[in-house]
Amino acid sequence: MLYYLIYMSRAAKPMSDTELDDLLAVAVKNNKELGITGMLLYVDEQSVISQHGRFIQVLEGPEETVKKIYSTINKDERHFHVMELFGYPLKERNFPDWSMGFKRLNDTSSVPDEVSKWFDPEGFPEPMNKDNVNVPLTYLRSFYDMHK
Repeated sequence: MLYYLIYMSRAAKPMSDTELDDLLAVAVKNNKELGITGMLLYVDEQSVISQHGRFIQVLEGPEETVKKIYSTINKDERHFHVMELFGYPLKERNFPDWSMGFKRLNDTSSVPDEVSKWFDPEGFPEPMNKDNVNVPLTYLRSFYDMHK
């Protein structure tokens, strides 16, 4: 059964382009081998409240594999406050061609208002709206499409 999981976390320190490229290269390699697709969004947050960037990641693939990867990610010291936002069965992949799509944003000012509130876990939308549309995946997919 296909499954997807969305989590959010804070970077342990600001991530350089090289560090993010290295992280992405390993993720792409591992995800291809494991049949995982998805996307990673990193936002630099250099503010009074936070000196750390934020990650939002979507993982999709076989349920057992997604949960195992998330367990490994949860222990990674490059980030903290790892919080699973959603995990649900999936009929078909939302990111079938992306072993790991990636976008780095310099700040949340370049993020649409509807998405920027997601960086506060309490602002993250419900997984399904009244029309049974998966709102977070729809926004993340369209957001990535707009910026790739």
